[in-house]
Amino acid sequence: MATIVTRAGKGTPLTFAEMDANLNNLNNDKAELASPVFTGNPRAPTPAPGDNDTSIATTQFVTAAITAAQNSPAFSGNPTAPTPSPGDNDTSIATTAFVQNALGFASAPTGAVMMFTRISAPTGWIKLNGGTIGSAASGATTRANADTQMLYEMLWTEFNNTVLPIQDNLGVATSRGASAAADFAANKRLPIFDGRGEFFRGWDDGRGVDTGRNLATFQAQDIQSHTHNIKQPTGGVAGGISGTPAAAPDVGGNLATSSTGGTETRPRNIAFLVCIKL
Repeated sequence: MATIVTRAGKGTPLTFAEMDANLNNLNNDKAELASPVFTGNPRAPTPAPGDNDTSIATTQFVTAAITAAQNSPAFSGNPTAPTPSPGDNDTSIATTAFVQNALGFASAPTGAVMMFTRISAPTGWIKLNGGTIGSAASGATTRANADTQMLYEMLWTEFNNTVLPIQDNLGVATSRGASAAADFAANKRLPIFDGRGEFFRGWDDGRGVDTGRNLATFQAQDIQSHTHNIKQPTGGVAGGISGTPAAAPDVGGNLATSSTGGTETRPRNIAFLVCIKL
């Protein structure tokens, strides 16, 4: 720091040269407005909490702001937050939608099929209606949303393109990509099975009761092979549905019973909504 010439009391006044030198020294030692270089421990007034302008932020102000940010805020009303993806397991905020979905996962895994006494699918489920699923940009007909990804990837892995032929986002059949995740990211649609109006049968899985079936394949209605007896006519003509008349001339044609029944073979039943778990 430059020396400033002074004289105490009422002594000889400063010369003009001394005053010029003092002014130059003061000018050289002043702090530059652009970017002063402070030394030591310079101080400044601490702005009020929440201040947001060009005031100098002291260490006290910064520490208080950090502490306030780390403290738990006191919410009011109905605050909302983004819902994490199903299965998320980190420090993200769990919304009510995430919790309800997680409770559903705890009771039923992805791909579980259940029947409900309601006309719409509950949260975390979709109707098993033969439509398609995919991302929000896929244009899928049953559900186009990020929450379908786990079911999408499971079905994509379990069944090939012959069983569940994948589609592009316009609904046109296309080839599968390198992985389920890649196709989901590419906004491709994946079909789901159609459970409407169908009875469900346990997969044979090697037992030998319902042989030749693959998982989730369709089976048309059928009637087990059997015979019907026909009463012997009066007059001594003997015979049956699978036999030959014993004492009658061949008059041509086959014997048949009258038609009876409806349009399908079925047991007594009650209809419920069939859904699959996301």
